[in-house]
Amino acid sequence: MTTLWNQGNVQMWKVVKEDGFMIFFRGWDSIFSRQVVTWVTYLLAYDYFRETTMKRRKDKPLNVWDKIFIGSATGFVACLLNTPFDMFKTQAQKDSPLKKNAVYISQLMFKQHGVSGIYSSFIMRFLRSTWYSVTTLLVMDYFNALPARMKLSNQKEVK
Repeated sequence: MTTLWNQGNVQMWKVVKEDGFMIFFRGWDSIFSRQVVTWVTYLLAYDYFRETTMKRRKDKPLNVWDKIFIGSATGFVACLLNTPFDMFKTQAQKDSPLKKNAVYISQLMFKQHGVSGIYSSFIMRFLRSTWYSVTTLLVMDYFNALPARMKLSNQKEVK
């Protein structure tokens, strides 16, 4: 075990010596870009579906199915826009020794696989995204932990 640890340590320092310390940050730009797109999309979609559902319900409180709809629809839209970024990011990480840029990788993926290839993992991502979104919103709503602007209540608070 110690020998393996030492060999790993030697290899790590060899890579750092050859490629520099910034090797540890390779791929962060694509991850950061993906996260920005994900959160902006998620928050805009959430706000849209929340407002639409609250207007439809008028003064009635939102029931659990309304909240599940808001979470599911938000997860769907976020996943729909985020899946291509995930696919490009994954491909860029696989091809990182070639040091190709994101534009080249996206063109190559479209050329090789088309739109269906870019969305090949959509169903699994959608199920995961929807599950996270619904669960998070229901738990945060239950514990009254959502910020005031994001609350899933259309009832006026009495002070």
